[in-house]
Amino acid sequence: MAERTLGHYRVESELGAFFDISPAGDLAYAVGPSENGERMLTWVDRKGKATPLPLPARSYLNPRISPDGKLLAVEVEGVNHDLYSYDFARGVMSRITNNGTSHGPIWSPDGKRFAFRTWKGGKMTLAWMPADRSGPEEMLANVPAWQSAVSFSPDGKHLAYDEVDPHGPEYGVWIMSLEGGRESRAFAKSKFQQGAGKFSPDGRWLVYCSMESGKAEVYVQQYPGPGPKIQGSSEGGMDPLWRRDGKEIFYRNGSKMMAVSVSTQGGFQAGRPAALWEGEYTFGLSSSCGLRGATFTSYDVSPDGQRFLMIKDRDGNMYSTRIVVVVNWAAELGRVMANRP
Repeated sequence: MAERTLGHYRVESELGAFFDISPAGDLAYAVGPSENGERMLTWVDRKGKATPLPLPARSYLNPRISPDGKLLAVEVEGVNHDLYSYDFARGVMSRITNNGTSHGPIWSPDGKRFAFRTWKGGKMTLAWMPADRSGPEEMLANVPAWQSAVSFSPDGKHLAYDEVDPHGPEYGVWIMSLEGGRESRAFAKSKFQQGAGKFSPDGRWLVYCSMESGKAEVYVQQYPGPGPKIQGSSEGGMDPLWRRDGKEIFYRNGSKMMAVSVSTQGGFQAGRPAALWEGEYTFGLSSSCGLRGATFTSYDVSPDGQRFLMIKDRDGNMYSTRIVVVVNWAAELGRVMANRP
């Protein structure tokens, strides 16, 4: 096999495919990021000014600020994936899970629990546990699908989560009742990639991302539905988040942080999307937990909506900068497989 570099390109994939194979059997791929990358948690204000947190560089993912703004929940990836809690005032980082398979923490509205996804019995499913570690984790679901916790309803009675049916594939924004038998129902299902459903602060709307138009866009629908689907982004958008007073929706369009002024009084009304700042911050790329797409939100916003907690990769741009071609890859793979004992 021979490798040659095609050149320096900015490679992005909304669907997570960073390789292709030609009819002749040549493999082209973009070099992916490392799970042990040197990343910094960084505050960015509405004008783009960046201020790193006083923490060592680690492979951070999915930062989530507590409802009172005093604590941070964050995933650290590597050989093991676990959740940590950081006290902004005290500067203390505490490990929350020790199972090595915990991902994507989110806070309950009262700040007393984390919900997250975890590997159990060969399935990526939902769990939660007390934020103060006063009790063990408890499984919330046990179905043969890829699930990821996304947001709690403001009253804490429901959980919005992403679910991918591997036999479909079918992508869905699902809602689980946290009372009684914990029944779930699909809020939005599609053959197109979609997810990242977030409850509005008043609990009457859900914002999420969908690839139904051929590229990622942000949509808003009335909860619990049914109701019209309103597109909130323009010319592409993913990673949607509500401002905590419900007056704005934030989302990302490439390297731009976008904001849309909204009103939910007497219906949903949205203003014109506007760019707040532009900068290179990670999209939650991970070699074992999936690639950039409609179901990731790897940043958070301060309770007052004035600062964004982003992740800066010190190893370089989280996008690949080279496309590499392996000539005769299929033929070589065939020879290797034929010679296996």
